[in-house]
Amino acid sequence: MFVFKVKKGINQAIKISEKSVIEATKRGEPFYQTVNGKKRHYAYCPVCENPVILINVHVDNQYIDEAEKTLSMHARHIKSDVSGVGKYSQDAYDSCPYANPSSSKSKVRRPKGTVSNELLWLIKTFPDAIDTVMRRDVGILASETLFEKMLTNFKEEDGHLYRYVSKPNLPYSFMYMADSQDILFEKTDINYSSGRELKKLINENATWCFVSKYGTICKKKNAEKYVRLTIHFTDFEIHELDSEKYQKFSFIITESYGGQKTEILKKEVKFDQFYYLNIIEKRMRYINLAKNILGD
Repeated sequence: MFVFKVKKGINQAIKISEKSVIEATKRGEPFYQTVNGKKRHYAYCPVCENPVILINVHVDNQYIDEAEKTLSMHARHIKSDVSGVGKYSQDAYDSCPYANPSSSKSKVRRPKGTVSNELLWLIKTFPDAIDTVMRRDVGILASETLFEKMLTNFKEEDGHLYRYVSKPNLPYSFMYMADSQDILFEKTDINYSSGRELKKLINENATWCFVSKYGTICKKKNAEKYVRLTIHFTDFEIHELDSEKYQKFSFIITESYGGQKTEILKKEVKFDQFYYLNIIEKRMRYINLAKNILGD
């Protein structure tokens, strides 16, 4: 994996670089340790909070086999306790998308417990953070009515119990489970590049719908029959690029006119594994700051 954190109990994902490791750990214990005469660098997994070892922090890419395959700076789970850092949890590891790639797309359900409860807590406590990711990465500025329908779908699917749903991908998994939703008379968020692009694509490809100057998705005046413009998400996949695994999905927009359906566009979205967690972490810091000064 290419992310880490240095404090348990917070929603944080720090992208690995020599500078970020030094800034986060201050090059001190318990993250820097000497083990059997060798310097080792440790941290926590941002999702399962198990100990991880940081590889090649202060050196260039290293040769690791006879084929001269190089190994870039990254973090790797350690399946054992690390003194001063923490204890290893097999249950947390089994549900972690960074540790167990199959869990990142598995439709198998996890048992109810700590992980599923935290996912529900995040949705109930910070629903607007999911809306922010949807506006930034897809371009849809959902009304409360649309968001309520998406929430209902997530609940009906028991989305928090699927192993592929994790803290880093929670907003995307939430959208993926939304089924088909009518976005006619919703808005594209033209404050984001994704919203401006979506507006452009709809205007170029739709026959009976258009997006107004201010981003509202409208029906054309010459449309005499019943019109719908729906969105659904598909192709939830894991890909690897330059030894880094990432998740993505696509959304499809379909125009219906008098019962005749036409797929007008399909767009791929790569998941941002940092953005959502960092939104949550910043909000938690401000909440705790306010509580410390003003009281609960």
